[in-house]
Amino acid sequence: MRRFILIISLILCIKCSYGQNYFDTDGLNNTNNIYLFTLREYCKSIDSTTTSVVYVRNDNFIGENWPRRIRCFTIVYLKNEFDYLEAIRTSNGHIIVLGINPFEFKSGEFFCSIIPFFTTYNNNILNLSNNGALVIYFGYNDKKKRLYYKYKKQIGI
Repeated sequence: MRRFILIISLILCIKCSYGQNYFDTDGLNNTNNIYLFTLREYCKSIDSTTTSVVYVRNDNFIGENWPRRIRCFTIVYLKNEFDYLEAIRTSNGHIIVLGINPFEFKSGEFFCSIIPFFTTYNNNILNLSNNGALVIYFGYNDKKKRLYYKYKKQIGI
């Protein structure tokens, strides 16, 4: 009887683990996570000769185990105002902070956008400005029951 309960428990744990990975709810450093995929695509689009550190706004869907390096870039996750101020202070008074928007479905397409904010701190005010976004579009494979990468598009204001 103990073996039977152990086997059933093991099967349930495996199924639950697979379910989290499949629906991207675990926040781990896995390739199925659309937010992490979007960040990696953004890192492919920036110039490594002018940028070495990528700052990311730490929103609630960003996992604790996300990578600290992508390609040749150091990734720094900013959680609070102190983190922003420290990053700005050590970067000649301004930084680019990436905001990863929640996953959306609009006009028959799934997408996730990443917005780079030019960030400064003046007169006790944190200033954020942007001039566009990188939008990553996904399709849905009905047979495999999962999303797949379609294309990316740079949009501006």
